[in-house]
Amino acid sequence: MIERIAKNPLGLAGLALVAALIGAASFWLFQRAVPTSLADVDRGRMEVVVHDYILAHPEVLPQAMQALRERETAQQQSEAGKIVKANASAILEPFGSASSWVLLAKDPARLNDPRLTDPSSRIETRRDWRVWTDDFNNLVQVLK
Repeated sequence: MIERIAKNPLGLAGLALVAALIGAASFWLFQRAVPTSLADVDRGRMEVVVHDYILAHPEVLPQAMQALRERETAQQQSEAGKIVKANASAILEPFGSASSWVLLAKDPARLNDPRLTDPSSRIETRRDWRVWTDDFNNLVQVLK
């Protein structure tokens, strides 16, 4: 019988069609029989099982909370790192490299000192000077 179907192209096409229909029907029946998500499972039974497990093993709650804290901390650090990276130039040099100063002097000739008028002159580092901050600055010490 198979030889007769194999020799007839129309019979071969019919056999392929029957096989495809059987395969499609089998696939459809399998999907109907097996739940594809938790929505298809009896939710009430699932909740009872989880409830009973937590009551029997309460140590999982602190472990779960610790894992959640670690995950949230890692996410916050990642987001903070992205923000810092995106704003690195503003963080490292928030006001650029220039400063604005106002100098006052009793004798205006003192303001013509090349150390004040030449913006490219550098002040020598001295160990006896404190670091300048908003709370401490001493221009007199620099000009001595």
